[in-house]
Amino acid sequence: MQPDGVVDGAGRVLPRSMKWVRCLAIVGPGILVMAGDNDAGGLLAYLGTGARYGAHLFLPLLLAMVAVTLVVQDTALRVGMGLPQPLPVMVRTSIGRGWAQLLAVQLTVQNWFTLVSEFAGMAVALMYFGIPLPLAVPASLLLVLGLLQTRSYRSVERVGILLAVLNLALLPAALWSRHRLGWAVPGGARSLSPELVFFAVGMIGNAMAPWMVFFQAQAARDRGLGPRDLVWARLDLVVGGLFNAAVASAVLLVGAAAPTHAFAPATFLSTLARRTSPMLSALIALALLDAGILACVTVALTTAWNAVDTWSGGRPRRPDDPAVRRLYRAALATAALAVWIPGAPPTLLAVGAQVVSAVLMPTVLVTLLLLANLPAMGKLGNGLFSNSVGILATLLFAGATVALILG
Repeated sequence: MQPDGVVDGAGRVLPRSMKWVRCLAIVGPGILVMAGDNDAGGLLAYLGTGARYGAHLFLPLLLAMVAVTLVVQDTALRVGMGLPQPLPVMVRTSIGRGWAQLLAVQLTVQNWFTLVSEFAGMAVALMYFGIPLPLAVPASLLLVLGLLQTRSYRSVERVGILLAVLNLALLPAALWSRHRLGWAVPGGARSLSPELVFFAVGMIGNAMAPWMVFFQAQAARDRGLGPRDLVWARLDLVVGGLFNAAVASAVLLVGAAAPTHAFAPATFLSTLARRTSPMLSALIALALLDAGILACVTVALTTAWNAVDTWSGGRPRRPDDPAVRRLYRAALATAALAVWIPGAPPTLLAVGAQVVSAVLMPTVLVTLLLLANLPAMGKLGNGLFSNSVGILATLLFAGATVALILG
């Protein structure tokens, strides 16, 4: 039976009368997962999309996808609260071992591509400040591993939220860019080209990634959240969604402020400095570094959590499981190594990672819908609205994949 209160990250039971204390104990995973979605690879993709096509076409798509993502993440939150075992274990017992293993492999592949794009983005940021690539990549890796050295998830979460708040500095950056919403790159989006489809699918994939679903469900379970915490947990998620929409929109607008048909991150930052302000370019570079660190933490942890839960044979995973540490270190090290490949284009890596995410998302959404409608969910189960949005999101991602193949 759940105690009469909320269990915080340290295992303390807080009285229900202490509403604001309860709120602070619950807040964290929603902000972290939604803010972490604006990763370094995603920011590079937004900059490149804005520079290539302007904002008038992609800004409405971005905002619509944020709304859909909030509904899907709310489902993941309730699944984490309502099911008696971790999400990967429930997939194995309720849907099948083969399906659970397929999901684990898919998530590992997608997360690895995402981590590669994070190190590419962080390397671009450090190179802008004069650090050469051979030093920028290991420096980025050391920064992330240093943050993950703590044994407390709660400590990692606090640092992650701080990083997310720092990226709000991009909001005045969008104003400094002096961009007008109706202005776009001449000829950039006059026809439906394969390149346009590629960038559109990348934006859809960046708005909602498989790791977000797993992270939200696992964090809610690890925090000991239950039905009585749903209102505060949803508030946490909505605040994260506002962070996500504001920062992503700002970066898209900044990208459109310096139009180019051949987007290269380092060149773009220099062009932006000439056309607007050197401070703005430095701020974008810092945002790339900030977002890359934040996303590396959340994505690497999700990879390790899911792998251990899937292959452990049903044994409960400890929050400080040594296997988790070994797995996320291996994921980070191999992703950083891939960025050292001579001639690897950062923008292609960034958008490509989002496209891989979009292609793999339908399997995750179908799994989430099946779990959210299990009898064990009780009152936390999906209603008509959540099921409808989930089905529409599945069809959207499947359609995006088909369009990518046909394009």
